[in-house]
Amino acid sequence: MNGIEQTMGGLDMLQAKDEATLGLIPNGVGTPHRAGSGQRVDLDLKRLGTAGLLVPGRATTLQAEEYRRIRRTLLSNAFLPRTEGEARSNLIMITSALPNEGKTFTTINLALSIANGRDRRVLLVDADVTKPDVEKRLGISVHKGLADFLAEDALSLEEVLLETNIPGFSLLPAGPYRPEATELLASNRMRTLVGELATRFADDVVLFDGPPLLPSSDAIALSALVGQIVVVVAAEETAKDALRDALEMLDASKIAGLILNKGRKPFAGNYLGYGYPMSGGS
Repeated sequence: MNGIEQTMGGLDMLQAKDEATLGLIPNGVGTPHRAGSGQRVDLDLKRLGTAGLLVPGRATTLQAEEYRRIRRTLLSNAFLPRTEGEARSNLIMITSALPNEGKTFTTINLALSIANGRDRRVLLVDADVTKPDVEKRLGISVHKGLADFLAEDALSLEEVLLETNIPGFSLLPAGPYRPEATELLASNRMRTLVGELATRFADDVVLFDGPPLLPSSDAIALSALVGQIVVVVAAEETAKDALRDALEMLDASKIAGLILNKGRKPFAGNYLGYGYPMSGGS
């Protein structure tokens, strides 16, 4: 796994090929996992495909190929042996330095890419409880989610986990905004929850759409609970100083790399450049 020194080397070369960058995402607009009590939401696959998401059945694109490459890199680290007390590497947080750099769009597409691969199932957790966006992008509405589970001791995990009509793709939404949301990710109940997810999904992947790093301490609290961290960088938008400050906040040993989002120009070597539209967002 790349350390902070390697990643910072990549920071100075964001307009050139570098091993610390997991991938370049272009600019533009089986049996479901029985995760809970059978709650299910049917996603509108046509709508999601139109929005640029990697739903099953779509023709293979360069975008899909790039996500496959990123997926392979993350999965190669996800099930390695670990020392006692070390967070499982199949628990992966996707974050960014600031809002609106594409982390939620990237997290959803990574989750869909993993599910489409069929080898591993995936649980997508919307952990950006202050500014949740996963539900909106997936076109669903729920009454309970992660924030409710963390705030209400009587609420069970089965009441907030959702299956979907995409094989291998399950969801833990953030739920409606709560005023105390900013403290919830640092709570003991969150730590207990992540431990339970690690046990339930030991052979699968749990992707956390985390909060951005610089606006608050929420992402740092979550980063302590996961085994891999991916930082999304918006091409021609993310300031180098902001990215540097964000990376310095993280445990260097957990940084899997950077994903350059909203890319416009072709890259050489390990990078691919595309020209079709993709939405940005947080």
